[in-house]
Amino acid sequence: GNSLQIAQEIASRTGQEITFINSGGSADTDDTVFVVCPVYSYNIPRIVREYLPKMQLKPEQKAVLVVNFGSSPGNVLMAAFKDFEAAGIELRYGFGFQMPENYIMMFEPPSEEEIRELTSLVPEHVEYMLAHINGESHFEIQDSRFASLFTHFGRKWEKRMSSTKAFRVSGECTSCGLCESICPRHVISIKDGRPVWTSDSCEHCCGCIHRCPAGAISHKKSFKRSRYVNPNVHLPDSF
Repeated sequence: GNSLQIAQEIASRTGQEITFINSGGSADTDDTVFVVCPVYSYNIPRIVREYLPKMQLKPEQKAVLVVNFGSSPGNVLMAAFKDFEAAGIELRYGFGFQMPENYIMMFEPPSEEEIRELTSLVPEHVEYMLAHINGESHFEIQDSRFASLFTHFGRKWEKRMSSTKAFRVSGECTSCGLCESICPRHVISIKDGRPVWTSDSCEHCCGCIHRCPAGAISHKKSFKRSRYVNPNVHLPDSF
């Protein structure tokens, strides 16, 4: 929900429509195309990198990358610049917003007060960003110590993190099918009334865990941690 909140704020100010990349949509014809995504393993997600060649931007279109992260972003913008370049896209602008941490395989979600504080800053962040995309190329993000090293090794960790073997489903499952619907990789199927992970190509977005209305889905590393749902994004908006 963090990326969607940012995308909705951008759309409300620019009049653009939001395209979900896992739906197979292509980049629109607006002069400026915003790519909004989280930071996974100090990089932009694999699913985003795979989508970039499909964007087919025209030379006159400006590409803007807007990432959000919970703790450290690493050197994500510089790595992403190379990813865009490899896809034949000139990335001219890059921005990063800190949002509530939601990777519960490693971290406990923040308090309600911190969630409200971080999410309330989105309009201010977007306003600042829009004011800085009409001039020369601009890259701005909170950096971290050893940032490039984190990003380098993060890319190597991705294969290990794509495994789905550690997901669990409890008896509280109601067979609603929501997890199957929202999985960006489409690796969840409902079989005999319960979710089954069909492929080790998970993004570890944790959406199935956080969004399960019964709290029935967990990961062996997230079992005792609470769930997080962005309070500014409602469930129908996620489809």
